[in-house]
Amino acid sequence: MAIYHQHIKAIQRSKGKSAVAAAAYRSASLLRDKRTGEVHDYTKKERVDFSSIIGWLDTREALWNTAESTEKRKDATTAREYEVSLPIELHDYQQQSLATQYGLWLHKEYGVVVDLNIHNIGSLNSHAHILTTTRMVENERTLTDKSPREWSGTRRVKAGLISRKLDLIAAREKWAQLCNTALKDAGHDERIDHRTYADQGILIPPQIHVGVHALAEHKKTGSSERVEKNDEIIARQKKARELIQEKELLQNQISLLKFHQFLLHSKLNSEKINYYVAHFSIPENDIKEPSTTAKKNHQQAQLNAWGFPIEHSHSADEYGPDWGAIDEPFITEEDYLYTPDMEIDHDDKLY
Repeated sequence: MAIYHQHIKAIQRSKGKSAVAAAAYRSASLLRDKRTGEVHDYTKKERVDFSSIIGWLDTREALWNTAESTEKRKDATTAREYEVSLPIELHDYQQQSLATQYGLWLHKEYGVVVDLNIHNIGSLNSHAHILTTTRMVENERTLTDKSPREWSGTRRVKAGLISRKLDLIAAREKWAQLCNTALKDAGHDERIDHRTYADQGILIPPQIHVGVHALAEHKKTGSSERVEKNDEIIARQKKARELIQEKELLQNQISLLKFHQFLLHSKLNSEKINYYVAHFSIPENDIKEPSTTAKKNHQQAQLNAWGFPIEHSHSADEYGPDWGAIDEPFITEEDYLYTPDMEIDHDDKLY
């Protein structure tokens, strides 16, 4: 199952770190630090399966010694690293291509040199160490000014840039986008999300980083506190996902019931409308052309107190030529005595 893991950290002199030493370890090579005179030899380190430097024409040793010599402050940050997990669903060459794409994006986005090294490619612990300079590169040989990524918040605001926090989130999101594209192109349905579970609205505890030492201990002794704790979290995550799926299923069923209820109400309302139309509407065939006099006076059909047309057995001629000019509707004696707001007792007498 593909998981999201990206850890970004700074290589700082204030913490006793050296960019040369960091590069030697991650590339499993021997590098000499000209500033301190130390030789860092990690050539016996296993499973460094791919290495590449993006944006630099000289050697790795020349790159990181230049990065160290350019910084004068004793607390300077000489490098910044992006450590990412590679989706286990991808083949070796797909993982290599994915990590390289991200390295190229970092180089283009921030103008820095990128030292890419992939460890344990094709295994369950396949990951990449992407070490970058803090200064921009010119002509692939010279380190110049600090990258805007390293600027202070005040300077970034003056330059119209987003905050460092948002910049960090953007870098994390870019890695997720590249991973999901690679998974999709490889025909996998799995997807990853750079957001935390809390930001996604998922109340599931995240897994912890076990580490190679805990894995080695568990492999040797069959027991490791970190491995056991992580296995417990994985079991809780599985149970939580099952509950979430069950909740979504119930919500879908409720939505379906509400839809059927809406259809039933619509059908009942339609039947009511049809009933009133059938019982209280004037049949189209019964509508006759009004007389010339009625047309002249724009007189409407006579209505009783209930608002229904009055049917007469006599013609309009019996009332003379001006019958259509009568202001009040024709009301019979019975209609006059009985109005809709009257009540009738059990003996059907009016009162």
